[in-house]
Amino acid sequence: MPGPTWATIGPIELSRPGLDRAILILLRVNLAATAILILVAGLEPVRLGHALARMGVPEKLVHVLLFTARWVALVREEARRLHDALRARAFRATTSRHGLSTLGHFVGQLLVRAFERAERVDEAMRCRAFAGRFALVAEERVSAYDAIFAAGLAFGLALAILVDRLI
Repeated sequence: MPGPTWATIGPIELSRPGLDRAILILLRVNLAATAILILVAGLEPVRLGHALARMGVPEKLVHVLLFTARWVALVREEARRLHDALRARAFRATTSRHGLSTLGHFVGQLLVRAFERAERVDEAMRCRAFAGRFALVAEERVSAYDAIFAAGLAFGLALAILVDRLI
């Protein structure tokens, strides 16, 4: 942005108004991300996936979200079991050849077990006639509390935008 130069880095000149604008944009983006995370944080991944599907988000993206949410928990549980087995054998992670080799075997075993589990899940889904779509069984209805919350949120957002424009 044009204005008095605040700092010069090689051929780039940083102006004070430009720095102020960059900080303002950074704060706005962080505030928006924080607000979205606060609103979504209370939802478990399955309900979030069902809500996204009902809002028209592409099915493949919803499937990726639902499978990822499930598999992160499963892989974490398997890693905990393997880690407990290493601890039972008094293993300590070091940068020695033995330590790195053991950690490599740990990661390899974790991948092998995850792959085998994925094959079992695929077979189970095929046996249950999975046709590429999840049945959205939770029929959520909009209640009066939801309408009040949405109205309050809309009022709060409008007030924040108004204050932002006035400042």
